[in-house]
Amino acid sequence: MGKRGLRYSLLVLATLILFGFIAFLNFTNSYRNQNITNTVPLSGTTVGSTSTIIPNKSTILSPSPLVVKHVIVIFLENENETHVLSNTSDDPYIRNVLIPNYSVAEKYVGISHPSLPNYLAFLAGTTFNVHNDTLATDSLNAKNLVDLLSARNITWKAYMESMPNTTGKEPWCTNGLYDTSDPVNGPGYLHKLDPFIYFTDIMQNLTRCESIVPLSEFNEDLANGNLPQFSFITPNALDDGHTTPNETNATVCPPSGTKLRCTDIWLSHFMPQIIGSKAFAHTVIFIVWDAAHPTTIPNNVIMIMVSPYAKKGFVENTTLYSHYSVLATIERIYSLGSLGRNDSTANVTSDMFVDNTIP
Repeated sequence: MGKRGLRYSLLVLATLILFGFIAFLNFTNSYRNQNITNTVPLSGTTVGSTSTIIPNKSTILSPSPLVVKHVIVIFLENENETHVLSNTSDDPYIRNVLIPNYSVAEKYVGISHPSLPNYLAFLAGTTFNVHNDTLATDSLNAKNLVDLLSARNITWKAYMESMPNTTGKEPWCTNGLYDTSDPVNGPGYLHKLDPFIYFTDIMQNLTRCESIVPLSEFNEDLANGNLPQFSFITPNALDDGHTTPNETNATVCPPSGTKLRCTDIWLSHFMPQIIGSKAFAHTVIFIVWDAAHPTTIPNNVIMIMVSPYAKKGFVENTTLYSHYSVLATIERIYSLGSLGRNDSTANVTSDMFVDNTIP
């Protein structure tokens, strides 16, 4: 091949390379524009009259956040479904604020009578055939929710109103073992309403035992952004509806002075601080009554799910739920697996969430 032929071949090759590069640029720009046009406008700027979105860098790079960051369970005492839902004077906060704005499970049942078996059922998926409130503390060598939480490094605390702040040290932790009493309002903290103190792998583990704390720490944790991923709350025996105050009822819980009125007043003071906090945007709260009262009637109670992810004003009155269902729902939220007891077969409360989906 002569010099002229070589120059001609090189010219053809250069031309082909140039056209190929131009075609590649056109394809790349077209593909990029197509993807920008189809971007869901989570954030960014709308250009002209088209739906093209110029996404912010944070929109592209930010990972999907964990939706539910906090689960709070509040256990209350001794009210049947009919009394809570139909009593217009005793529970105005429950009826006029919580129920219209969040989700309610009407077909919710307690597991047993008296109180303690219901608390054990929630924490461990079984009552262990306990039929009274006299079980010895630190006596159940059995797997429980705390074991599932710890295995997944999920932080937790049990907040007990009016519990003495004992902070026992090794080798013994005495948190939650001793009741308190008020000369006016009657019993304060009742250890039989604290299921954590019955499990040996909690009471004989200092770190776990010291996660049983007075309720006053909840306010500090919430204000400081240190709320654990799972919280269990037992109000004192006046505020949870367990015990009638010693003093004239109407003085302590005006105007009617009933036990339900005391509970409603407590909720009306306690709940707004959570609902008004930054943490509430990623929080699910289960408010449950342990068992119906009197014990001669069916054990029908209610559960209220308070959360930004709860269906507003929704009433579930067909699906059967129980304390096992709340346990199973928490297991689902945090991907904990199961204790292999009644929690493994209980109905999960997914239909109370928006879009019937647990985040």
